[in-house]
Amino acid sequence: MATIRPVVSRVLGVRELDPAVWRRLTASGSDFYASLPWLAAQEDFSGQSQQLLVATLGDEVSAVLPYAVPEREFNQFYEPRALWGESAPEANSLLHLGVGRGYYNPVLLTAARGAERAALTAALAGEVARLTAETGRPAVAQYVRAQQADEVAALLGGGRTTVLPVALNAAIRLTGADFDDYLRGFAGPRKPRRVKIRHERRSFDAAGYQLGCEELRDCRDELAPLLVQLQHKHGQSATTESTERVIRTQAEHLDGTVFTCRLEGELVAFALVYRWHDALYVRMAGFDYERLVDAFEYFNLTAYLPIDHAYRHGVREVHLGMESYRAKLLRGAELEPLLTVLGPGAVADPDGLRAGAWERVAGWADEVPDPVRLFRTQGG
Repeated sequence: MATIRPVVSRVLGVRELDPAVWRRLTASGSDFYASLPWLAAQEDFSGQSQQLLVATLGDEVSAVLPYAVPEREFNQFYEPRALWGESAPEANSLLHLGVGRGYYNPVLLTAARGAERAALTAALAGEVARLTAETGRPAVAQYVRAQQADEVAALLGGGRTTVLPVALNAAIRLTGADFDDYLRGFAGPRKPRRVKIRHERRSFDAAGYQLGCEELRDCRDELAPLLVQLQHKHGQSATTESTERVIRTQAEHLDGTVFTCRLEGELVAFALVYRWHDALYVRMAGFDYERLVDAFEYFNLTAYLPIDHAYRHGVREVHLGMESYRAKLLRGAELEPLLTVLGPGAVADPDGLRAGAWERVAGWADEVPDPVRLFRTQGG
């Protein structure tokens, strides 16, 4: 019987593929940032259609590889030069593989295994090579999980890639049946954390807030000013207008849940989460700082309420995202290393860039015990 070879085509726009294809290829809780609702929201916000490499076997779509050729990168987390300095290439000089927002990048979307997956990877790698030649841009894949690094390197051109540590993704994996079981996980030398969490929850409950669990579509117009306050507090540039657009486009495509905190009916704090299969993603939060009463609002809204919600709805993972690593570790999160993989020709001095990347990771030692070792043992 003749072997069916993959056929790769270029498709413009995520809605050009049948929703059933997306559901089949993003059937894991870890696939949220490659899901049709998330990518459609990103398309509508940016006004640009997502570019896709689509591999078919026979009549069936067997793999999808998103890509982008950006003219400018506004998000500094996706700008290599902002992360690693002048020795890194600029984002607008690269061909970007995988999804470009969300800080976790599945890159290759396929349910295939074994020889079939290898054949799909090889076919897509050939098309990536053609794209790099056409655009004059070397390829990159950012925020890649360690177990995907070899496959991603094959897509980018094989062994001449440069692999850099870039970030840690924090997630709490839940065991047991309820929040009390979560607390029981803080045993032995970790028992003081259980005491601290109980204290933070009691303080929040006694603060006099009116708490709610609302649908994003019902409260979306209230969120932007509070999110902008948080962003400005952390030195990020953001406008209320652009933030309103982000929230509005997400509300049009995604079924978000918002934990709300009100005083006299007015919103003073919130956290927005999305569920994808068996995972809950804490996506954004906001605060009216002048009206808060200093009752551990941040931890309750972004950790404890999502954890309790996850238990009540049969969800087993709560993803807390990047940064603030120490606070997340203290609340039971595990940290997963994420990598950036740069293709051949992307870096003039790979050794120097790698040294700078590892120096950046070492600087997290005040938040993460031995972060370099964490990457070396888990991140390759």
